[in-house]
Amino acid sequence: MELSLRGRTCLVTGASTGIGRGIAGVMAAEGCRLAVTARRGSLLEALADEIAATGAERPLVVPADLAAEGSDAAIGDAVREVFGRVDVLVNNAGGSAPVTLDAPHEAWGGSMALNFEMTRRLTMRLLPGMIEAGWGRIVNVTGSSEPRSLNAAMPAKAAVLAWAKGLSCDVGRHGITVNCG
Repeated sequence: MELSLRGRTCLVTGASTGIGRGIAGVMAAEGCRLAVTARRGSLLEALADEIAATGAERPLVVPADLAAEGSDAAIGDAVREVFGRVDVLVNNAGGSAPVTLDAPHEAWGGSMALNFEMTRRLTMRLLPGMIEAGWGRIVNVTGSSEPRSLNAAMPAKAAVLAWAKGLSCDVGRHGITVNCG
């Protein structure tokens, strides 16, 4: 697959396993200068070693918990220090949060913080570099919107979708696309 991304800088969140790990592999194969972040640094290091073994450039590994206050600044600063800016941001970090009918407010708020607020914060931290470059791609992994039961992640992912649509209207003129999937 040729996505015309060779030499672009890409950050993939939640890259230690699953979808994020797969996306990181594709971006490396496309020739991106890659940064990966997730909570489990050892899994990120293994991913980076696997990518380097293919002949691709070894990704920058930034272990961080996106749920932690200030992680957006730490991740953004680490990537900008090495690469200058991010051209492609893949917001994949997050998680399902099944809840019961009597779930406390904290369960809902915690899921909103991780699945929406930290996605928004990291994006807004990296957006000025994309605007300055006149080019950027923001991809938000939102998953299914058809819940089978109560899940605190669903309203958070719906918030990402609504926010992304509004953001795309504001940044399109700068050559930046914002999508969800």
